[in-house]
Amino acid sequence: EQQVRGITYYLKYYNLDLKAKFSNDWFDIYGMVSLKDFEFPFILLRKNILKGIREYTLPNGEVFIIPEEWFTRYKPLFIVGRSDGDSLAVGRSCFGFIQDAEIDCPEATALTSRFNSVAASQQVVIPHDFNTELREYQKLGLFWMQILNESRIGGCLADDMGLGKTVQTLAALQYDLESRKTNGSPIKEDGILQMGHTSLLVVPTSLIFNWQREIKRFTPNLSVYQFTGPNRTKSISKLIKYDIVITTYGILRNEIDLLKDVRFNYVVLDESQTIKNPSSKVYRSALLLKGKHFLTLSGTPIENSLTDLWAQINFINRGMLGSLKSFREEYIQPIDRKNEQQINRLKELVQPFILRRTKQEVAPELPELNEQVVYCNLSDDQKVIYEKEKSTIRNQLIENIDSLGYSQSAISIFRGLTRLLSNRQSPHHA
Repeated sequence: EQQVRGITYYLKYYNLDLKAKFSNDWFDIYGMVSLKDFEFPFILLRKNILKGIREYTLPNGEVFIIPEEWFTRYKPLFIVGRSDGDSLAVGRSCFGFIQDAEIDCPEATALTSRFNSVAASQQVVIPHDFNTELREYQKLGLFWMQILNESRIGGCLADDMGLGKTVQTLAALQYDLESRKTNGSPIKEDGILQMGHTSLLVVPTSLIFNWQREIKRFTPNLSVYQFTGPNRTKSISKLIKYDIVITTYGILRNEIDLLKDVRFNYVVLDESQTIKNPSSKVYRSALLLKGKHFLTLSGTPIENSLTDLWAQINFINRGMLGSLKSFREEYIQPIDRKNEQQINRLKELVQPFILRRTKQEVAPELPELNEQVVYCNLSDDQKVIYEKEKSTIRNQLIENIDSLGYSQSAISIFRGLTRLLSNRQSPHHA
């Protein structure tokens, strides 16, 4: 003991024994702080550790100085966890936090080992009714999604554009269907899919046709309902007749009151950077969706800042990185200051849930680039429209340059070229 300015500090023996067990989708972290004459639950130090306060007052009035290493080791857990009696509860996707804190937990160790095995795609199970041959890196992607599936953890497939995020996702959906049949899970009764067995695909409007075509080509046994257009159904019972419901971000935003009442199997967001703004209505709508599995697809998961990453991780694994406020304080601000420790810690925490391969990395597996130039000649009527428009723009630009000069006419020149390009693509609608 040492007394300073009337305060008695406890400077004797202390010990912390922490353990974690997995139950009902949560890790329960519990343990006791043992002193010479006192013992109390570790959870009581949560407020101090979150606020950086080292002094903790004991029942006898003495002040216990919390060891500095406890702040570094356990603060991330307190940020993402919630108090549950004498325990701290964290989601299953937070197994990396438990490992990082060196807490004894066999289930967290097993999950870590499982995700570390992704590099060996030999264990992948190729679905039987899948109509194409996957490349090796795509098999690895499927294996990673199978681990996510079995672990009930969300993931972001962030491969470069053109590497087959669509085909890997469809392989995962077909695998899930076949594995449920094999395991005897109910798929259909009287021809109707049971609630929770229909998957939702949310895609940009421009990609609806591509997804429809790829589903028909690679997984023709999966039934599809296109939830778009003014005549789309308002009936949940109709939606869950299908294996896949495909819709757009705009429809998701406008129909969330209907969709939030469906418990989907998979919820897949293509071009998921669309939900990067946590204050947007489309992000808030996406968070209301219910599903067994969550998957996002994006070649550019971080476009502007780490907030983009937080939004997408929070969608696939709710609460895994804490609140946006705590994420800013713990990671964004230190990383903006080039804090290497926090950069590496964040990379380690999200690494199991983001799979990204570049074209350079998988180049040996890609087919040779085959470039073909096709010239589309204008019809006689189109030529007349195009020449008339070109003459009008030319005269306008000459007048503009004469009066303002070249330097002040750049925007007008660019606008004119854009009009001509649009005219060549569809002269009757330009």
